[in-house]
Amino acid sequence: MRRKQSSIRPLAASDHRIGWPSCLAVLLGTILIAALTACTPSPPSHGAEFVVEINPGTNLTIAGTNQLHDTAAALRNRIQDSLGLAVFIEPTPPTRLLLKVRELTPDERIAMCGLITNRALIEFCMVHPKSAELIEQGVVPPDYRLLNEERNTRNGSNKTTTPWLVRTTPERELTSMFIQQAIVMRQQIAGEPEISFSFNPEGARLFQEVTTEFSPRGQQVFYLAIVLDGKIKAAPRINAPISGGRAALSGSFTLKEAATLAILLSHPMPARCEIVEEKSF
Repeated sequence: MRRKQSSIRPLAASDHRIGWPSCLAVLLGTILIAALTACTPSPPSHGAEFVVEINPGTNLTIAGTNQLHDTAAALRNRIQDSLGLAVFIEPTPPTRLLLKVRELTPDERIAMCGLITNRALIEFCMVHPKSAELIEQGVVPPDYRLLNEERNTRNGSNKTTTPWLVRTTPERELTSMFIQQAIVMRQQIAGEPEISFSFNPEGARLFQEVTTEFSPRGQQVFYLAIVLDGKIKAAPRINAPISGGRAALSGSFTLKEAATLAILLSHPMPARCEIVEEKSF
């Protein structure tokens, strides 16, 4: 069976966003998109407490002076958007954060741990133009890595695996740190879920440069791998230059996969985190 090809395209004004009731049915907990206040909520009188180590083994004063603050902001946003929970976060320099939330159900606890420990850094990496040919020969060129893209079939009963030769570094250092928003939408014709995302101004410029340089040249086409925490999620074909900093990513996602990936894209963490202590109080 021929595998459906992912694609990445500019976002049209007539595209339709998926209604939030659909997303609510497939996400763990309740997805609440709300305006975040600048003030940290008061800690609950009792609940769950997590001590989080940021970027274990790394000196944050070298990695970046804002890393503690930026990681706390990302955690607060993703916990509220994913679970609808207000979270109290207290920095404990140099490398730790103290998180407190109300009492959690078992499912909420599992989801909470995943939100803390899953960094969700997406890198936009070019696929080698002769990827299939070199893989068949067993050749991995310098500065490339062999990654397998796994996809569920339409009925979800089986998985397909597609190997790609992908650059080891993001093109023009373009990562999800430049993305300011991602939402779930439906394709106009097929009606399948896809992810619409928008870059900040610098990310928009870089994305336009990448999609312009690697637009089709005669019979030669190029693929841009979407690599999430070292695992390839999709490798869409670049069909044309994309300006304006907005695009849509399709790839036979289920609604749950699309909604989860949209949240991860919206709130990537600048550093890896580890839970070093967890308790009730």
